[in-house]
Amino acid sequence: GQGPQLGLVEAVLEAWAECEPQGFVLPERRALALLFTLGAHLPGGSEKGLGGRAHRLEALVPLLGGAAASDAPTGALVLPARDGIVHFLHFWRCLDEVARVVAANPQPKEDAGASAEWAATQSCVAGVERLRDDVLDLLAANGAEALEFSDLIKVLQNIRQVSVVPQFWKEVEEALGTNASAETVLQFEELTVLFLSWLHEAVM
Repeated sequence: GQGPQLGLVEAVLEAWAECEPQGFVLPERRALALLFTLGAHLPGGSEKGLGGRAHRLEALVPLLGGAAASDAPTGALVLPARDGIVHFLHFWRCLDEVARVVAANPQPKEDAGASAEWAATQSCVAGVERLRDDVLDLLAANGAEALEFSDLIKVLQNIRQVSVVPQFWKEVEEALGTNASAETVLQFEELTVLFLSWLHEAVM
């Protein structure tokens, strides 16, 4: 099987595309509606039926109506929006968190019974998700919407050092080096294209 992790990624991509986004962004209300729809239909979890799952989601992802993230209840997940717009990377990350909490999807672990190819694929996908999180955290810490190429390389190298498939990340880094220089600055949309291309390569 493809595992819950790959299934979730595919569901995110398909549902996002069906919403006819403007590039990689959606209006906040539409993004929240999509988050609730996908979250309520995630497999697993202890809540009985869609009603129980929806109630859990309402407590987990409050409809802030433009309030600051600092106003959210403790433990709540906030879908970051700017000027009423949600970016795909933030949506994807938030749904991952929803899956872990509401549907009780664990972080991927090594499975002795899984094929080496399946385990490598899961590890690559987990690496792309960690890269997404590390880059989003770095951008947030710097109050920036663009990332210097050198900073992206540092994050990539950190992931490669702990990956069970370092060759995948070595090839990613080498490919990046042929298309960019140390002075390159990557905008949010460019980073998103890169993440999605690596995700595609990971599941191929």
